[in-house]
Amino acid sequence: MNTQQLISLEHKIAKDRIKYHASPVKLHEIPRWFKTRLAIVLPTPAVFILDQVAGVTTQRIFDHWGMAPDDSVVGEPYAKIDDTKIEAKAKVIADALGIRVAITNTLTSWWYPGRTIRIAFFEADDSKSLTQLRADAKAAMKQGKTLFSCMD
Repeated sequence: MNTQQLISLEHKIAKDRIKYHASPVKLHEIPRWFKTRLAIVLPTPAVFILDQVAGVTTQRIFDHWGMAPDDSVVGEPYAKIDDTKIEAKAKVIADALGIRVAITNTLTSWWYPGRTIRIAFFEADDSKSLTQLRADAKAAMKQGKTLFSCMD
């Protein structure tokens, strides 16, 4: 791709963000609530290893990841023909962290509207309490597992 094509693509993406009201993402930033939950369930609380512990092998969930204005953590991977596997893996991550996940269509993603989907992780009224999450993580550790391996 030459410079002119790159500028043209960036212009199209900027126009589509406005047209489809895509909400911005602060790349590689995560809110405190998510960091806290990660630290409880993983020995190495880093976003970039979540795909690995959830068993994602082909399409990454945490591609173009960051924090949305509503304090949710989002990943915006490129859409594929069969997104059912990635939806299942996103659910594994949400269940392990005791939170909710929502997957939206390609038009509202920030990275590349029309080409990437948005997977948003967020706390809700029915999210697992931190106390319960700690107890579940401790019980899993006694079995030599993590909350991710307990879901196989």
